[in-house]
Amino acid sequence: MPKVSVIMPVYNVEAYLRQCLDSVVNQTLRDIEIICVDDGSTDGSAAILDEYAAKDPRVKVIRREHTNAGECRNAGIDVATGEWLFFSDADDFSGAEMLARMTSAPGAEGADVVVAGHRILEEGKVFAKRLAPRFLKDCGDENGACRLWLFLDAGVMPWNKLFRRAFVRALGVRFQSVPRHNDMRFVCCGLAAARRIAVSNTCGYVYRRGRQGGITESGSGRNVFLFADVLLSVRAELERLGLWERAALAYANMALAHCYYHLLGESDTSAFASLYSGLHGRILSELGLVGMDESAFAAKKHYAYMKATLADDTPLSLVMLVLKERYAAWKDVAYRDEQISSLQKKVSELTRKVNALSAGSAKID
Repeated sequence: MPKVSVIMPVYNVEAYLRQCLDSVVNQTLRDIEIICVDDGSTDGSAAILDEYAAKDPRVKVIRREHTNAGECRNAGIDVATGEWLFFSDADDFSGAEMLARMTSAPGAEGADVVVAGHRILEEGKVFAKRLAPRFLKDCGDENGACRLWLFLDAGVMPWNKLFRRAFVRALGVRFQSVPRHNDMRFVCCGLAAARRIAVSNTCGYVYRRGRQGGITESGSGRNVFLFADVLLSVRAELERLGLWERAALAYANMALAHCYYHLLGESDTSAFASLYSGLHGRILSELGLVGMDESAFAAKKHYAYMKATLADDTPLSLVMLVLKERYAAWKDVAYRDEQISSLQKKVSELTRKVNALSAGSAKID
Protein backbone atom coordinates (compact mmCIF):
# COMPACT_ATOMS: atom_id res chain seq x y z
CA MET A 1 0.00 0.00 0.00
CA PRO A 2 1.53 3.35 -1.02
CA LYS A 3 1.51 6.04 1.63
CA VAL A 4 -0.38 8.51 -0.60
CA SER A 5 -2.46 8.24 -3.76
CA VAL A 6 -2.24 11.53 -5.65
CA ILE A 7 -5.34 11.92 -7.84
CA MET A 8 -5.12 14.48 -10.63
CA PRO A 9 -7.86 15.38 -13.14
CA VAL A 10 -6.29 16.54 -16.40
CA TYR A 11 -8.06 18.53 -19.09
CA ASN A 12 -6.27 20.70 -21.67
CA VAL A 13 -3.50 21.97 -19.38
CA GLU A 14 -0.54 21.38 -21.69
CA ALA A 15 1.10 24.66 -20.68
CA TYR A 16 1.17 23.79 -16.96
CA LEU A 17 1.16 20.00 -16.80
CA ARG A 18 4.92 19.38 -16.80
CA GLN A 19 5.47 21.75 -13.88
CA CYS A 20 2.69 20.04 -11.94
CA LEU A 21 3.90 16.51 -12.67
CA ASP A 22 7.52 17.40 -11.91
CA SER A 23 6.47 18.76 -8.53
CA VAL A 24 4.65 15.51 -7.72
CA VAL A 25 7.16 12.94 -8.98
CA ASN A 26 9.95 14.81 -7.17
CA GLN A 27 8.25 14.74 -3.76
CA THR A 28 10.68 13.75 -1.02
CA LEU A 29 8.02 11.23 0.06
CA ARG A 30 8.73 8.59 -2.58
CA ASP A 31 6.12 6.04 -1.48
CA ILE A 32 3.26 7.42 -3.58
CA GLU A 33 1.16 6.54 -6.59
CA ILE A 34 0.12 9.23 -9.06
CA ILE A 35 -3.25 8.64 -10.73
CA CYS A 36 -3.75 11.01 -13.65
CA VAL A 37 -7.28 10.99 -15.07
CA ASP A 38 -7.30 12.42 -18.59
CA ASP A 39 -10.74 13.97 -19.06
CA GLY A 40 -10.74 13.77 -22.86
CA SER A 41 -8.01 16.36 -23.43
CA THR A 42 -7.74 17.69 -26.99
CA ASP A 43 -4.35 19.43 -26.63
CA GLY A 44 -0.95 17.85 -25.90
CA SER A 45 -1.82 16.82 -22.33
CA ALA A 46 -2.37 13.14 -23.17
CA ALA A 47 1.07 12.81 -24.78
CA ILE A 48 2.73 14.43 -21.74
CA LEU A 49 0.97 11.97 -19.42
CA ASP A 50 2.18 9.03 -21.52
CA GLU A 51 5.72 10.40 -21.43
CA TYR A 52 5.76 10.60 -17.62
CA ALA A 53 4.09 7.19 -17.23
CA ALA A 54 6.81 5.66 -19.40
CA LYS A 55 9.55 7.16 -17.21
CA ASP A 56 8.03 6.60 -13.76
CA PRO A 57 6.06 3.43 -12.86
CA ARG A 58 4.28 5.33 -10.09
CA VAL A 59 2.41 7.37 -12.72
CA LYS A 60 -0.82 5.71 -13.88
CA VAL A 61 -3.05 7.17 -16.59
CA ILE A 62 -6.81 6.69 -16.88
CA ARG A 63 -8.58 7.92 -20.03
CA ARG A 64 -12.18 9.10 -20.06
CA GLU A 65 -14.57 10.95 -22.31
CA HIS A 66 -14.86 14.57 -21.25
CA THR A 67 -17.13 15.17 -18.25
CA ASN A 68 -15.81 17.23 -15.33
CA ALA A 69 -13.22 17.20 -12.57
CA GLY A 70 -15.63 15.66 -10.07
CA GLU A 71 -16.13 12.54 -12.17
CA CYS A 72 -12.37 12.29 -12.69
CA ARG A 73 -11.69 12.44 -8.97
CA ASN A 74 -14.26 9.71 -8.35
CA ALA A 75 -12.58 7.56 -10.99
CA GLY A 76 -9.27 8.09 -9.23
CA ILE A 77 -10.73 7.12 -5.84
CA ASP A 78 -12.08 3.90 -7.33
CA VAL A 79 -8.60 2.65 -8.29
CA ALA A 80 -6.51 4.26 -5.54
CA THR A 81 -4.62 1.95 -3.18
CA GLY A 82 -2.84 4.46 -0.91
CA GLU A 83 -3.30 4.98 2.79
CA TRP A 84 -4.11 8.64 2.10
CA LEU A 85 -5.83 10.41 -0.80
CA PHE A 86 -4.51 13.73 -2.08
CA PHE A 87 -6.22 15.68 -4.87
CA SER A 88 -4.10 17.94 -7.06
CA ASP A 89 -5.26 20.17 -9.89
CA ALA A 90 -3.12 19.75 -12.99
CA ASP A 91 -2.54 23.48 -13.47
CA ASP A 92 -1.09 23.93 -9.95
CA PHE A 93 2.14 22.64 -8.40
CA SER A 94 3.61 21.67 -5.02
CA GLY A 95 6.71 22.12 -2.92
CA ALA A 96 8.95 19.04 -2.76
CA GLU A 97 8.35 18.34 0.96
CA MET A 98 4.58 18.95 0.97
CA LEU A 99 3.38 15.33 1.24
CA ALA A 100 6.14 14.36 3.67
CA ARG A 101 5.18 17.20 6.00
CA MET A 102 1.46 16.57 5.75
CA THR A 103 1.71 12.82 6.44
CA SER A 104 3.97 13.48 9.43
CA ALA A 105 1.87 16.33 10.88
CA PRO A 106 1.22 16.11 14.64
CA GLY A 107 -1.71 13.78 15.21
CA ALA A 108 -1.86 12.56 11.60
CA GLU A 109 -1.47 8.92 12.62
CA GLY A 110 -4.84 8.92 14.35
CA ALA A 111 -6.62 11.43 12.08
CA ASP A 112 -9.14 10.97 9.28
CA VAL A 113 -8.20 14.26 7.61
CA VAL A 114 -5.06 16.41 7.55
CA VAL A 115 -5.44 20.10 6.66
CA ALA A 116 -2.55 22.34 5.59
CA GLY A 117 -1.98 25.91 4.52
CA HIS A 118 -1.27 26.77 0.89
CA ARG A 119 0.10 29.47 -1.35
CA ILE A 120 -1.63 31.45 -4.08
CA LEU A 121 0.02 32.41 -7.37
CA GLU A 122 -1.68 35.37 -9.03
CA GLU A 123 -0.32 37.74 -11.65
CA GLY A 124 3.21 36.48 -11.07
CA LYS A 125 3.13 37.03 -7.30
CA VAL A 126 2.99 34.29 -4.64
CA PHE A 127 1.61 34.79 -1.15
CA ALA A 128 1.00 32.37 1.69
CA LYS A 129 -2.45 31.50 2.99
CA ARG A 130 -1.75 30.04 6.41
CA LEU A 131 -4.28 28.33 8.64
CA ALA A 132 -6.02 30.60 11.15
CA PRO A 133 -4.57 30.43 14.69
CA ARG A 134 -8.00 29.37 16.06
CA PHE A 135 -8.00 26.42 13.66
CA LEU A 136 -4.50 25.37 14.69
CA LYS A 137 -5.45 25.65 18.36
CA ASP A 138 -8.78 23.85 18.51
CA CYS A 139 -9.54 21.52 15.65
CA GLY A 140 -7.60 18.58 17.02
CA ASP A 141 -10.12 18.10 19.82
CA GLU A 142 -11.87 14.74 19.70
CA ASN A 143 -15.36 15.19 18.23
CA GLY A 144 -14.85 18.96 18.35
CA ALA A 145 -14.18 19.64 14.69
CA CYS A 146 -17.44 21.38 13.75
CA ARG A 147 -17.46 24.91 15.04
CA LEU A 148 -18.71 28.12 13.52
CA TRP A 149 -15.68 28.52 11.34
CA LEU A 150 -14.64 24.96 10.38
CA PHE A 151 -15.57 25.00 6.68
CA LEU A 152 -14.38 28.60 6.25
CA ASP A 153 -11.00 28.08 7.94
CA ALA A 154 -10.23 24.67 6.47
CA GLY A 155 -11.64 25.66 3.07
CA VAL A 156 -13.98 23.64 0.88
CA MET A 157 -11.29 22.82 -1.69
CA PRO A 158 -9.65 19.37 -1.63
CA TRP A 159 -6.07 20.25 -2.54
CA ASN A 160 -4.88 21.43 0.89
CA LYS A 161 -6.00 18.21 2.55
CA LEU A 162 -5.22 14.54 2.96
CA PHE A 163 -8.18 12.18 3.38
CA ARG A 164 -7.62 8.74 4.82
CA ARG A 165 -8.78 6.33 2.09
CA ALA A 166 -10.45 3.86 4.47
CA PHE A 167 -12.38 6.76 6.01
CA VAL A 168 -13.57 7.97 2.59
CA ARG A 169 -14.69 4.51 1.54
CA ALA A 170 -16.56 3.93 4.80
CA LEU A 171 -18.26 7.33 4.56
CA GLY A 172 -19.30 6.69 0.96
CA VAL A 173 -19.31 10.34 -0.11
CA ARG A 174 -18.46 11.26 -3.71
CA PHE A 175 -17.55 14.33 -5.71
CA GLN A 176 -20.48 15.85 -7.57
CA SER A 177 -20.80 15.66 -11.33
CA VAL A 178 -21.19 19.39 -11.96
CA PRO A 179 -18.98 21.81 -13.94
CA ARG A 180 -17.98 23.91 -10.89
CA HIS A 181 -17.94 23.54 -7.10
CA ASN A 182 -17.94 19.74 -7.51
CA ASP A 183 -15.60 19.41 -4.51
CA MET A 184 -17.70 21.23 -1.91
CA ARG A 185 -19.96 18.34 -0.91
CA PHE A 186 -17.08 15.84 -0.62
CA VAL A 187 -14.91 18.17 1.47
CA CYS A 188 -17.66 19.43 3.80
CA CYS A 189 -18.92 15.93 4.54
CA GLY A 190 -15.38 14.69 5.11
CA LEU A 191 -14.58 17.50 7.54
CA ALA A 192 -17.89 17.09 9.37
CA ALA A 193 -17.54 13.31 9.71
CA ALA A 194 -13.87 13.27 10.72
CA ARG A 195 -13.33 11.99 14.26
CA ARG A 196 -10.03 13.83 14.36
CA ILE A 197 -8.48 16.45 12.08
CA ALA A 198 -4.72 16.98 12.14
CA VAL A 199 -3.17 20.26 11.03
CA SER A 200 0.05 20.96 9.17
CA ASN A 201 0.78 24.67 9.13
CA THR A 202 2.86 24.35 5.98
CA CYS A 203 2.11 26.01 2.67
CA GLY A 204 3.38 23.46 0.17
CA TYR A 205 0.59 23.56 -2.40
CA VAL A 206 0.60 26.45 -4.89
CA TYR A 207 -2.83 27.32 -6.31
CA ARG A 208 -2.76 29.18 -9.62
CA ARG A 209 -5.61 31.67 -9.27
CA GLY A 210 -7.28 33.48 -12.15
CA ARG A 211 -6.18 31.21 -15.01
CA GLN A 212 -8.68 31.42 -17.83
CA GLY A 213 -10.18 27.97 -18.34
CA GLY A 214 -8.98 26.64 -14.98
CA ILE A 215 -11.05 24.09 -13.09
CA THR A 216 -12.40 26.68 -10.66
CA GLU A 217 -12.51 29.54 -13.15
CA SER A 218 -14.21 27.89 -16.11
CA GLY A 219 -17.92 28.33 -16.60
CA SER A 220 -18.09 31.74 -14.93
CA GLY A 221 -21.31 33.52 -15.76
CA ARG A 222 -23.03 30.49 -17.32
CA ASN A 223 -25.12 29.61 -14.30
CA VAL A 224 -24.95 32.16 -11.51
CA PHE A 225 -27.15 29.96 -9.30
CA LEU A 226 -25.03 26.81 -9.55
CA PHE A 227 -23.20 27.50 -6.29
CA ALA A 228 -26.55 27.75 -4.47
CA ASP A 229 -27.70 24.45 -5.96
CA VAL A 230 -24.47 22.86 -4.77
CA LEU A 231 -24.89 24.33 -1.28
CA LEU A 232 -28.36 22.79 -1.09
CA SER A 233 -26.95 19.42 -2.11
CA VAL A 234 -24.27 19.75 0.59
CA ARG A 235 -26.98 20.25 3.19
CA ALA A 236 -28.95 17.27 1.88
CA GLU A 237 -25.87 15.04 2.03
CA LEU A 238 -24.99 16.15 5.56
CA GLU A 239 -28.54 15.28 6.59
CA ARG A 240 -28.39 11.91 4.83
CA LEU A 241 -25.19 11.02 6.63
CA GLY A 242 -26.58 12.05 10.03
CA LEU A 243 -24.10 14.92 10.31
CA TRP A 244 -26.43 17.89 10.12
CA GLU A 245 -26.78 18.62 13.84
CA ARG A 246 -23.02 18.63 14.21
CA ALA A 247 -22.32 20.66 11.10
CA ALA A 248 -25.26 23.11 10.97
CA LEU A 249 -23.44 26.20 12.27
CA ALA A 250 -20.32 25.57 10.20
CA TYR A 251 -22.57 25.11 7.17
CA ALA A 252 -24.51 28.34 7.82
CA ASN A 253 -21.32 30.40 8.05
CA MET A 254 -19.87 28.84 4.91
CA ALA A 255 -23.12 29.15 2.94
CA LEU A 256 -23.61 32.82 3.81
CA ALA A 257 -20.00 33.65 2.98
CA HIS A 258 -20.36 31.96 -0.42
CA CYS A 259 -23.54 33.89 -1.19
CA TYR A 260 -21.78 37.23 -0.86
CA TYR A 261 -18.49 36.06 -2.34
CA HIS A 262 -20.37 35.24 -5.54
CA LEU A 263 -22.64 38.27 -5.48
CA LEU A 264 -20.01 40.92 -4.72
CA GLY A 265 -17.48 39.26 -7.01
CA GLU A 266 -19.86 39.20 -9.99
CA SER A 267 -18.65 41.65 -12.66
CA ASP A 268 -21.52 41.19 -15.10
CA THR A 269 -24.35 43.65 -14.34
CA SER A 270 -27.14 41.39 -15.53
CA ALA A 271 -25.81 38.39 -13.60
CA PHE A 272 -25.41 40.54 -10.47
CA ALA A 273 -29.04 41.68 -10.72
CA SER A 274 -30.28 38.12 -11.23
CA LEU A 275 -28.26 36.77 -8.34
CA TYR A 276 -29.33 39.57 -5.99
CA SER A 277 -32.96 38.96 -6.87
CA GLY A 278 -32.48 35.24 -6.24
CA LEU A 279 -30.87 35.83 -2.85
CA HIS A 280 -33.63 38.24 -1.84
CA GLY A 281 -36.48 36.11 -3.09
CA ARG A 282 -35.56 32.51 -2.31
CA ILE A 283 -31.92 31.43 -1.96
CA LEU A 284 -31.21 32.75 1.54
CA SER A 285 -34.47 31.22 2.71
CA GLU A 286 -33.90 27.88 0.98
CA LEU A 287 -30.46 27.64 2.57
CA GLY A 288 -32.10 27.98 5.99
CA LEU A 289 -30.27 31.23 6.82
CA VAL A 290 -33.26 33.53 7.25
CA GLY A 291 -34.29 33.86 10.89
CA MET A 292 -31.00 32.64 12.33
CA ASP A 293 -29.68 34.75 15.19
CA GLU A 294 -26.69 37.02 14.62
CA SER A 295 -24.75 35.10 17.28
CA ALA A 296 -24.67 32.08 14.94
CA PHE A 297 -22.36 33.88 12.52
CA ALA A 298 -18.65 34.42 13.03
CA ALA A 299 -18.45 37.12 10.31
CA LYS A 300 -20.86 39.86 11.40
CA LYS A 301 -20.53 41.70 8.10
CA HIS A 302 -22.06 38.73 6.26
CA TYR A 303 -25.02 38.84 8.61
CA ALA A 304 -25.36 42.59 7.94
CA TYR A 305 -25.27 41.91 4.19
CA MET A 306 -28.09 39.38 4.59
CA LYS A 307 -30.24 41.81 6.58
CA ALA A 308 -29.75 44.50 3.93
CA THR A 309 -30.60 42.06 1.14
CA LEU A 310 -33.76 40.80 2.82
CA ALA A 311 -34.90 44.34 3.62
CA ASP A 312 -34.74 45.69 0.07
CA ASP A 313 -35.77 44.15 -3.25
CA THR A 314 -33.17 46.33 -4.97
CA PRO A 315 -29.46 46.18 -4.09
CA LEU A 316 -29.35 49.84 -2.97
CA SER A 317 -29.14 49.13 0.77
CA LEU A 318 -26.49 46.47 0.30
CA VAL A 319 -24.42 48.61 -2.05
CA MET A 320 -24.52 51.55 0.38
CA LEU A 321 -23.42 49.26 3.21
CA VAL A 322 -20.49 47.93 1.19
CA LEU A 323 -19.50 51.44 0.10
CA LYS A 324 -19.46 52.60 3.72
CA GLU A 325 -17.28 49.66 4.70
CA ARG A 326 -14.85 50.29 1.88
CA TYR A 327 -14.72 54.01 2.59
CA ALA A 328 -13.93 53.27 6.24
CA ALA A 329 -11.20 50.85 5.15
CA TRP A 330 -9.81 53.44 2.73
CA LYS A 331 -9.73 56.05 5.51
CA ASP A 332 -7.84 53.65 7.76
CA VAL A 333 -5.27 52.99 5.03
CA ALA A 334 -4.98 56.70 4.21
CA TYR A 335 -4.47 57.56 7.90
CA ARG A 336 -1.88 54.83 8.25
CA ASP A 337 -0.02 56.04 5.14
CA GLU A 338 -0.15 59.61 6.47
CA GLN A 339 1.33 58.50 9.79
CA ILE A 340 4.05 56.51 8.02
CA SER A 341 4.88 59.51 5.82
CA SER A 342 5.08 61.77 8.89
CA LEU A 343 7.39 59.33 10.66
CA GLN A 344 9.58 59.04 7.58
CA LYS A 345 9.94 62.84 7.47
CA LYS A 346 10.91 62.93 11.15
CA VAL A 347 13.48 60.17 10.62
CA SER A 348 14.92 62.03 7.62
CA GLU A 349 15.16 65.25 9.62
CA LEU A 350 16.83 63.49 12.56
CA THR A 351 19.23 61.75 10.17
CA ARG A 352 20.11 65.11 8.61
CA LYS A 353 20.79 66.63 12.06
CA VAL A 354 22.88 63.65 13.14
CA ASN A 355 24.92 63.85 9.93
CA ALA A 356 25.41 67.57 10.44
CA LEU A 357 26.58 67.04 14.02
CA SER A 358 28.93 64.28 12.90
CA ALA A 359 30.38 66.54 10.22
CA GLY A 360 30.88 69.29 12.84
CA SER A 361 32.62 66.89 15.23
CA ALA A 362 34.96 65.80 12.47
CA LYS A 363 35.99 69.40 11.84
CA ILE A 364 36.63 70.05 15.54
CA ASP A 365 38.79 66.91 15.77
